[in-house]
Amino acid sequence: MRKLYESNPDVKALKEAVDAKEKELAEAEAARVSKIAEKDPDLKTLVDQQKALQEKTRQDAAKIEELRKQLHELQKTTREADRELKTLTNKVRAKMRAHLRDEDLKDLIEARRQKE
Repeated sequence: MRKLYESNPDVKALKEAVDAKEKELAEAEAARVSKIAEKDPDLKTLVDQQKALQEKTRQDAAKIEELRKQLHELQKTTREADRELKTLTNKVRAKMRAHLRDEDLKDLIEARRQKE
């Protein structure tokens, strides 16, 4: 479902617009808080810690998204490998059945020869 939304250009444009507006509002809030924080050193320390945590959160979110993409690719590769393994297993089984049938026929022919 996520891919469906991400592939739609209108949704992408709206998401980018929302992200830009959120960033703009965050910057305005940060500027307002900075003015107030200049007067209070304790508040300034808290604001700095908050900014650091927000940046770490953004970085973590980017890492999570990248890991999510890698997981998706690994799952896709695993499914392909499983299909290939199943195909090869079926081929091996078919060859073994054919070989066993050949062996059974040889045994039957040999048994008839011995009876004659």
